[in-house]
Amino acid sequence: MFNKLAQLLKGRNAAPKGDLTPDQEIDIAEKALAKGDLKHAAYHVGCALVNDPNKPEWLVLLDKIAAASPKPLDLAPLADRNFIGTIAVRSYLLASLSRWSEALDLLLQVASQAPDIGFLKWAIDWVKLPAAAGKIDAGPIVGFCGRIVDRIPELRSDEASRVQTLDRIPVLIEEVVRTQTVDGPSFFAFIVTLKRLGCFDLMQTLAVEAHAKSPNYHTANAMASAARAAGDVDKAIAMYREALTFDNYDLLVRLDIGDLLLETGRYTDAGSVYAEVLHLQTDHEWAAPSFYAAQALARGDEASRTRFDVFVEDNPGNQRARELASFFAPYFGDMLPPPHEASINGVGQLLMDGLKPGSDGVVKMGLSSLEAPSAIFACNLELRRRFGECRLAIDATPQTSPDPREPRIPTALRLWTYEGIDASPVLPPPSLEVAAMVREIAVSRYSANAWFTLGKEVGRKIGPDRLDDLHATMVHPLPAFGQYRSWDWLLRTQYAACFAIAGVDGGWAGSKRRESLMSIMGGQADWPTGGAAIVLALIVRECPDAETEISALLWDSAVHLLRLKGSISAVVEPVLLALQHMPNLADARRQQVNQTLSQIWAE
Repeated sequence: MFNKLAQLLKGRNAAPKGDLTPDQEIDIAEKALAKGDLKHAAYHVGCALVNDPNKPEWLVLLDKIAAASPKPLDLAPLADRNFIGTIAVRSYLLASLSRWSEALDLLLQVASQAPDIGFLKWAIDWVKLPAAAGKIDAGPIVGFCGRIVDRIPELRSDEASRVQTLDRIPVLIEEVVRTQTVDGPSFFAFIVTLKRLGCFDLMQTLAVEAHAKSPNYHTANAMASAARAAGDVDKAIAMYREALTFDNYDLLVRLDIGDLLLETGRYTDAGSVYAEVLHLQTDHEWAAPSFYAAQALARGDEASRTRFDVFVEDNPGNQRARELASFFAPYFGDMLPPPHEASINGVGQLLMDGLKPGSDGVVKMGLSSLEAPSAIFACNLELRRRFGECRLAIDATPQTSPDPREPRIPTALRLWTYEGIDASPVLPPPSLEVAAMVREIAVSRYSANAWFTLGKEVGRKIGPDRLDDLHATMVHPLPAFGQYRSWDWLLRTQYAACFAIAGVDGGWAGSKRRESLMSIMGGQADWPTGGAAIVLALIVRECPDAETEISALLWDSAVHLLRLKGSISAVVEPVLLALQHMPNLADARRQQVNQTLSQIWAE
């Protein structure tokens, strides 16, 4: 009906033909109404409404103008180039004639072009009217969601657009689903939009209600998407399989099942599902590398790994193959490299040589630079574990610019307080319940994908109100488990806490997990920085709109860490690897990251 709104206002507060205030526009409109010049009156009301479309007295005036006209739509005619206020007025007049779908089609195009103006409230009000129940086509709303969904990061950065449009979209969707007849494809589009907005509770509620009312392919798919967003992997897989009962040849649903199984470490089952896809389409560019990766991960033998590597080499343009290579990389695969700071290597060697501390329980060690506080702390844990009252006394000259003892960002989370070069925890011990739940992750076999899934389950139980307890587990771990030395166990505990933080809520903008993980990244240079970096890279995979902010955060952190002596071991490497996983990292930066990693690994 209407495809472009070319003649928009300069700024949002000026009329297209001058610098009149909204009150002056209304004054002109009232005088024009009194003279019977209805079209002129409607035009100037439109000029005022672009400043505040929800001012009651202005809408009352527009109602009076419309009531005085035998043909209300003639008051706001369409042309090749249209003023946004005129289009808004026309949509309002269409709604007054109960032509709801036409009104919404126009209004939502206006809202797309001017998301910082509160026009979306009109749409919500119209949908809620009893007279409109069951009479509105969902198509314009679906089209609007499609235009907005990829702009969510941009709109979130603008306060007016967030308040006037983004915050109202979930309300609009809920009202449309509640009052109108929504077909399966439209409903699924709404679910996808809610997922991108981070409205997981509403997404779950609507999916459950819709599936209970009308079980079909689309509602089952929506249920699966909602369960997946909530971290309920088994429920998601079950609902994807139910969706297949309505369309047994759907490749995308099978791929969703395979991806979930692969991401949660169920490699054999994942391989079977990818094989089903390849049976239906032998050259599927996603399923083929996924099948080879699943086989290599399940079998762990050289021949299977070689088949995957050959596929990657033979298909350099296959992005999925390149992404899957990360499953075999340190931190992102099934290996959490142990810390190897000089202090840890030194204490480890002393223990192998049969260390016998003196009567004062002090073990002296000189270092060329101050290391991560967790490294020294873990050495002391191991010494106390073996010898009771025993501690490491470090002789090192700390770097002062930048000072590794200070957070990179002054307001960020501070885990350690220093007396000279001796660090001690800032936070009090966590609750035993939270510490035990973190331990549940730490004792399991490491796999970044499996820990990310488990972290969501554990984090959901802990909740955002107990983030301080999660932070505290990083400096007050439960006693080392089984075969682990204290430094390995502390690192696992700190990473496990970061993975649990990722599960305390969902989405990105405005989430508590964002606040916590960003604060850890801005804190003191320490092992949790690496854990937070890995988790943030995995969050980008499920929240693409977070990439710009996370990529910038990782880059700033890497630059800072590389200026510090002694921070390379268990801190900067995972941050650089996380940067490698940013899909849209600038080529120049990617090249720098790759070169720096090569230098670190060569040392």
